Amino acid sequence: MATELVKREPAATGLSEEEVGLLNNLFFKSENDGGLQLKLFVRVCNHKRLDPFAHQIYPIKRWDSTLKREITTYQTGIDGYRLIAERTGRYEGQTRPMWCGPDGQWREFWLDRVNPPVAATVGVYRKDFREPVYAVAHHAEYVQLAKDPQGNSQPNSMWRKMPANQLLKCAEALALRKAFPEELSGLYTHTEMEQADNPPVPPAVPQPAAAPAVSEPVLEPIPVELLAKWERMKDVDSVVKEFNQDKNELIEFEGAVQGAATYYRILKEVAEVEHSNQLRGRKNIRRASLHMWQAIQEAKMRAFPREPEPQPVSVPENVREQILKRPPKPASRPGGEEKRDD
Repeated sequence: MATELVKREPAATGLSEEEVGLLNNLFFKSENDGGLQLKLFVRVCNHKRLDPFAHQIYPIKRWDSTLKREITTYQTGIDGYRLIAERTGRYEGQTRPMWCGPDGQWREFWLDRVNPPVAATVGVYRKDFREPVYAVAHHAEYVQLAKDPQGNSQPNSMWRKMPANQLLKCAEALALRKAFPEELSGLYTHTEMEQADNPPVPPAVPQPAAAPAVSEPVLEPIPVELLAKWERMKDVDSVVKEFNQDKNELIEFEGAVQGAATYYRILKEVAEVEHSNQLRGRKNIRRASLHMWQAIQEAKMRAFPREPEPQPVSVPENVREQILKRPPKPASRPGGEEKRDD
């Protein structure tokens, strides 16, 4: 089966028999699937028109804690993303990038060599769009960590040397994928996915009076849109549909990795289930839905921070009295009444 694949696939992809065989030996030789993984990878290369030998795309194996086994995903560099966008004929460049510090101020240049930026943003121009498509990447969500000799998690060498550049790559990839979803859906850059290899965060030591992992949000009164959502959740199918919409909104505002992580964390911590089709009981469903709604609102606030409200100007009391005084009557002309023009 694998031999037939090697002989048949080059005609469709442009890869030679030797190149497909080399891909098989480099990445898929240990797979016991009859060449299916190789065939799928070659098809993805063909569909995206990316060259694996130019490092435009490559397969990566990562451990899936849910499936309890390694899975193969396909990644590309930011140059591969730019190439795909350029080939559409609708890509018209980008806005100036900006970085944000802990003070909440956005800057066109990041000159701090000691402290990394908190967030980065950039917009992508598309020919048939009115406005540029912006995306924001947060340092805490994308930084790749590594263990130091003392066993502490620290940013790896690239994120220590060039944190602003690495974070901007993530923001650019997010913006390009939002601008060209058909061409880039399901394909992620290496910089975005580095955080997937971060060492697991050790569980917190329970304290006697510790607050629960997920606190009950205070919402009084409950928003109308949330009440309407609850009314639509009549059966399992409708519950799954509404929670899938919540998941899509989290991914839209937080990115694919963080959005999905937030979604599954709430399901597990609030409802103690892995998937929405396992939710049972109206109270449990509404409680999980309430936490989802709050997480979406918080994600929106982070993605679109409000402008600071203008502060009132303080007017000295003596100036205020003069302003409030009635203006004096105009003086009449010498010699009696004013002359009228008939």
